[in-house]
Amino acid sequence: MKLIKKKHIGEIMQRIYDSEIHIKIGWFWDGGVDYVVGTDTPDFWVAPVKLTRTDERDMGMAFAIMCIDLVYGYPESSFTKWFCKKFKFTPEAT
Repeated sequence: MKLIKKKHIGEIMQRIYDSEIHIKIGWFWDGGVDYVVGTDTPDFWVAPVKLTRTDERDMGMAFAIMCIDLVYGYPESSFTKWFCKKFKFTPEAT
């Protein structure tokens, strides 16, 4: 998996936000980066909630894992279209 350069993380976060993808990103000390995709808030469009623990301490690798997960989970989103073009990523057929 290709590492995301740390200088791109802010832009990636903004693109995810602009695409209205519900996500929470966090970490606890040296346990790696976790993220939750979806929401269980009844006031919003409900997507399945999925927790992923990357065990990655490197933000570039953790964001690469998360972004690829979002590409497959939200194939029609503006985030996916932007990400695939910017990083020359072609998802494999599932």
